[in-house]
Amino acid sequence: MTRPDESRAGSAPQAGFGPQAAGSAPQAAGGRAMARALLVFAALGLIWATYWFFCLRPVESTDDAYVAGNQVRIAPKTSGTVMEILTDNTETVAAGQIVVRLDPADALLALNKAESELGLAVRRIFSQKAQLSRLEAIIEARERELALVQNEYRRRLNLEAGASVTVEEVERYSNQAAVAEANLKAARLELEAAARELGAGETAEHPQVALAAARVKETWLALRRCEIQSPAAGRTARRTVQVGAQVTPATPLLAVVPLDEIWVEANFKE
Repeated sequence: MTRPDESRAGSAPQAGFGPQAAGSAPQAAGGRAMARALLVFAALGLIWATYWFFCLRPVESTDDAYVAGNQVRIAPKTSGTVMEILTDNTETVAAGQIVVRLDPADALLALNKAESELGLAVRRIFSQKAQLSRLEAIIEARERELALVQNEYRRRLNLEAGASVTVEEVERYSNQAAVAEANLKAARLELEAAARELGAGETAEHPQVALAAARVKETWLALRRCEIQSPAAGRTARRTVQVGAQVTPATPLLAVVPLDEIWVEANFKE
């Protein structure tokens, strides 16, 4: 016969196999996932704090900042009247691009005049060279004339006394020899002066020709300077020139800001 206490004891479930044991496993897994998430967030927070402390903490910010750069001033190198403006503020220009044109009429007239003066100078030099050749021929003729007169004078002096030679004839040949000698001397002096004025160099090296050639170069350069070019590439700014304005080499026209030489100017609060 079984006792009641023993039957209840035998019918009780064993530990670890009831409903409470079945629900404890998911709770343990959720706790481990929460712990891992907390560790991940803590690690990310530590990384962000380290980055902010070493990188972001010294950085200052301001809304009072401006972009600045070097300005290349453009001014004419010759006086004239502005005929055309080929750019405006904030436009991009290349190095060597024409930005302003001046009226080239006066410069063109000056160039034509200088070229004419150069031609006249060259003609004068050729004329002087021809004059030298003419003087050399004259000297040669007067040398022969002097030699002929001197021979006649010596021949009459060597004639014996009593010959058909009068004193007056001897004196006449003597005077002719003196005149021929004086003419020869004058021709030589004239040749020396002409040669000194002409010089010994080439035609292009003569001072008159060189001066006229320099004048041609000067007027040609003034004509080229009627087209004002940008000295650098960049953006145009501060344009003050207007069409029809009279400008001189001291008149500022506009400025060019090179884009490869710009910076930021910022004002920070203390």
